[in-house]
Amino acid sequence: MREKVLEILTHPALQLAHLSADTSNLTSVCDQMLAFLAEWEKWRRKMDLTSENDARLVLEKHIFDSLQYARALHKEGSTMDIGSGAGFPGIPLKIVYPGMDMVLVESRRKRANYLKSVVHVLNLKNIKVINARAEELDVEYQKRFDQVIFKAVAPLQECLELGLPFLREGGRLVVKKEPEADMTEGNWAKHYVLKEKMPIQSLAGISSELLVFEKCST
Repeated sequence: MREKVLEILTHPALQLAHLSADTSNLTSVCDQMLAFLAEWEKWRRKMDLTSENDARLVLEKHIFDSLQYARALHKEGSTMDIGSGAGFPGIPLKIVYPGMDMVLVESRRKRANYLKSVVHVLNLKNIKVINARAEELDVEYQKRFDQVIFKAVAPLQECLELGLPFLREGGRLVVKKEPEADMTEGNWAKHYVLKEKMPIQSLAGISSELLVFEKCST
């Protein structure tokens, strides 16, 4: 499995040049990814974390897809992952870019407990797990984050509405969507500018896009 993790981390599509250039850092990141997969394996026997029951498939699908977000993110920005679920994309991004200040928001108690266990076992710093719905978060989290990320947990319009209160002016919201996603503007154009559409492809060859929105000045 170590060789497969290393293959993923150095995959040219992910553009993680800082890992390929530093062997000791690459080894450390690989160790943490393996620890993450081990924790996923332990918890998935107790609860339904992913539709996949094989660590290799989780690596090739969820971790690979999560790391594609790095192309659209500030590597040390304050980041909120809404609907983190089994830890994607937030945990792999935090492992690869430990300088990110990360908040994982997960409404399901068992999954939030799993995420807290991952954070503890991997000894991750400057990361917090919140067991709540995004709509219920305290005002202290509003206008605090440089970036908000989603893994297609809801329709695009809903993602944009959920993330808006937490972003600073000029902050970015990044969401993965299929190319045919409904881009009807609705109300979001009053609050965001669509800065970029990044075509991406899974290891299985499935095409999608990272949509990068920037919060407008008020």
